[in-house]
Amino acid sequence: MLIESIYQTLHDQSICDSGYEFSVRYLGKSRSYYSVLKARKEEPSIEALSTLEISLKNTSAIFSDRHPVLKRTRIALQQLSDEVKSYREERSNDLLAHIE
Repeated sequence: MLIESIYQTLHDQSICDSGYEFSVRYLGKSRSYYSVLKARKEEPSIEALSTLEISLKNTSAIFSDRHPVLKRTRIALQQLSDEVKSYREERSNDLLAHIE
């Protein structure tokens, strides 16, 4: 599941301390949202994916190009944001196809 790998990356980079923080700060949902997704093996809502995409972009802006480690972190966050965008668009298209 894409969202689990994103959380793990943020956690490993010490950008996000917990699933609770990830739920609120990166997904724009309640504290338990991420843990419920994992427990139920469900995908996040399109809204949560949009929020995640924007949150990753905003967080990447914090990291400077002046130091190689910070630059790598910024680039990694931007890449994650791009992955989320592609996934969100794919999910949206699938939902629209089911409606038609």
